Amino acid sequence: MSNFKCLFIAFQAALLMVLISGCGLTQNNQADNKLNPKTDSTRSIPLETKTLTQITINTEIAPKQVLLEGKILRYGDKSLEISQGENNYTLLLVPGTIIWDGIPWIAKIPIQNGDWATAWGEWNLDKTFTVDKLWINIVNLHGIVVKIEDDKNTTSIYFNDQNQRANHILVSPLTVISNSTFSESHQLPKIGDYIEVIGREYKASDVQAVNITIATSK
Repeated sequence: MSNFKCLFIAFQAALLMVLISGCGLTQNNQADNKLNPKTDSTRSIPLETKTLTQITINTEIAPKQVLLEGKILRYGDKSLEISQGENNYTLLLVPGTIIWDGIPWIAKIPIQNGDWATAWGEWNLDKTFTVDKLWINIVNLHGIVVKIEDDKNTTSIYFNDQNQRANHILVSPLTVISNSTFSESHQLPKIGDYIEVIGREYKASDVQAVNITIATSK
């Protein structure tokens, strides 16, 4: 066999090997594309973007709890309507709604139109408000005791609050009285004591005390 024929045969063999290698590389690339969808140029929304979108939707469906206050216009067993400025809102009372921290004797006092509602809960998609906790006419007052009236039926404490307004505090046998270390005490404050009162206001300056803390005592 001549040298020319040998070279020609070697050339053909080399060309055949190149063609076979090229076909194999193409098949491997196609397989890699199938196994790695992130390299697919037809994907319009990356996986990460879909996840963020889903998180946003979930946040809109389950908003955080907020505080809502207003004057009561209408009250029923399952809902109440309040006004806040020029806006009215419907508050939904559900079986899990806790009124006045679950303190029975203060929670059972009837609610009336014109009372002030302080509610903690969540907004619904229909713009109603589901109430988790509810307080009616709650006040937090500080001041110095100037007068005490104590008889068999009721105890009244008079003091000027932080706004220099005179207040009449009604003390119930169920009112919790504590000192500055928050240790419960059965002793009433004395004239000159500085006290903090958390209670339910009946009308201007008349408050049923739920908790009394004696901050300083003479």
